[in-house]
Amino acid sequence: MSDECQSLSQRAYGKNNPTEVELAAADKCNKDFQNAMEQYNRNVFIPITVIGFIALAGGALFLSEVMGPVAPGLVFGGVITILYGSIRGFDAIDKRWLFLELLILLIGLILVTQKYLSLAAKKRE
Repeated sequence: MSDECQSLSQRAYGKNNPTEVELAAADKCNKDFQNAMEQYNRNVFIPITVIGFIALAGGALFLSEVMGPVAPGLVFGGVITILYGSIRGFDAIDKRWLFLELLILLIGLILVTQKYLSLAAKKRE
């Protein structure tokens, strides 16, 4: 939120009797800020969840032998990043897109887990 909008809101809502003009200006600034945040959250949603999935898959499949204890950190960080992206985009996008994205992500997680378990079984043999 810009400094101008914050000062408008403080002046309008900090008084006992704000004028209609002050309230209207503060409300307009708040609505503009909410629209900008919604657009930002929508634009952040997909890249953040894709990055989280890449980190998760990389930690589970590719880096487990090379980096040792760093791989579980990547997996956990990927899960947290996916959760963050989903929460960030929850109010900003249509729920059907959120469902579709999370469904694709779940299918990807199942495939990554299957691959990881098959690799772990081969190593034990």
